[in-house]
Amino acid sequence: MDQAHEWRFDGWTLLRASGELVGHGTRVHLPPQPQQVLEALLEHPGEMVTREQLKERLWPRGVVEFDTALNSAVRRLRTALGDHADRPRYIETIPRRGYRFIGRLELPAFARATDVLVEPVATTDPPGPGRRVRAGWRVAVAVAVLIGAFWSASSSVSLHEPQFVAASSASAASAPSGTEGVPRLDVAQAGEALARGQFFFQRRGPGDLERAKQLFAKALALDHGLARAWVGLAGVHWIEAVEGRAPRDSALAALRESANRALALDPGLAEAHLRLANYYRATGDRAAQTAHVQRALELEPGNPMSLAVASDFAMSAGRLDEAVALQRRAVEADPLTVVQRYNLAWLLYVSGRWAEADQELTAVLELTRDPGRVAGLRCLVAVADGRFVDASELAAVIPRDVERQQCLALAHHGLGRDADAEAALRSLLESAGGGHFVEIAEVHAFRGDADRAFEWLERATSRSRSNAVFPSEQAAAWTAQHSPLMRALHADPRWPAVLEKLGRSG
Repeated sequence: MDQAHEWRFDGWTLLRASGELVGHGTRVHLPPQPQQVLEALLEHPGEMVTREQLKERLWPRGVVEFDTALNSAVRRLRTALGDHADRPRYIETIPRRGYRFIGRLELPAFARATDVLVEPVATTDPPGPGRRVRAGWRVAVAVAVLIGAFWSASSSVSLHEPQFVAASSASAASAPSGTEGVPRLDVAQAGEALARGQFFFQRRGPGDLERAKQLFAKALALDHGLARAWVGLAGVHWIEAVEGRAPRDSALAALRESANRALALDPGLAEAHLRLANYYRATGDRAAQTAHVQRALELEPGNPMSLAVASDFAMSAGRLDEAVALQRRAVEADPLTVVQRYNLAWLLYVSGRWAEADQELTAVLELTRDPGRVAGLRCLVAVADGRFVDASELAAVIPRDVERQQCLALAHHGLGRDADAEAALRSLLESAGGGHFVEIAEVHAFRGDADRAFEWLERATSRSRSNAVFPSEQAAAWTAQHSPLMRALHADPRWPAVLEKLGRSG
């Protein structure tokens, strides 16, 4: 089949030249490796593509940690498609062997009699203990049935998706009273709404959180027993609570209810346990928080989100070495995720491991090709490491004015350019606009002016607490405590008192 420019399946279009995946109201840019995995599967619809075949295609010269890298590429592809390994619509895992495309592939208008159409047939493998019955596949050579096989781009529903029908039956069996017997068409639409909601939740652009919330609610209106949609709502309520988008108590109550509903439907859903851990962290129940984090790690010990949340909890408790180790495992489990690597770099920075931090930021830059995304943290790392020329050069690509002026004030001071350092500090004071007190204190501390540093820290303690669960004041308190630029203040007798005040204000 000649698919020179694009592939079409289930309402999705893969634009090969740009690496974009378009469909269902979204447009996602696939990194090269996930795109290569998808193309390999689409070239052999309904057939198993082995892990070794994918290895040869993606890394013909070999690669270290092939299994981890391939798992990460498949995981990123599933995320883009809104697909799930335990409930696949497009990519089925053949345990320890490979993967198979099980969606509905559209053939181009110039399809020839030798082109293929994938149709499901009943599997001949008897179901084992705990094994979900899925469709087997065969290849039918028949152009005559092409018209009946195609589905419009506006619908991803197929009457030949028994693996999705099985999932809908499970959902109906677990659904609350009054929701049994949801039509199969509604369940398929629920899956589409869930996938779109997950996309917007992860992208998190302007208005995306509200879009995600509406789509998760739509999915549940169509299929009340969709556990992952309840988890999606729990995630939305968590962000609302963290950022003060909704009243704290009501957002947390909604988070708890949504996560508990998800667990009632699927007790093995690790992300639901992580959302409950968020709730108990916010409400101060450390024992319950720890129990849910540990349960999530037991259920999915290699899940990057489980590891990242565990790292976050260790960090908030001041156990930096443990936090770094957990976050590094999260990166190893998903090495192509920008957020995971950036968070590891930040932890390495506050831990004083600057060469390692810079190495991770270089990896982030290779993934994003956007110097501005990492320039602010790279500047702080360079300053802490005494590389002031590098820091001053990095300032030119820092997009946010406050971060840029702080970088210049630190770098120019390190280079002995006092006039330039003063000018940058004045600009920082103007850019701060009544906030960013800790950033200003960092500059004074780095310059050896302890009195001015404490003056700005005291200003930070007087700020009123916001409605958010973890407001900016709390982040400021943590930054002040762990910032490498403030280490000169730790021996000052005023330090314990101001740190205590910052903790109370946050």
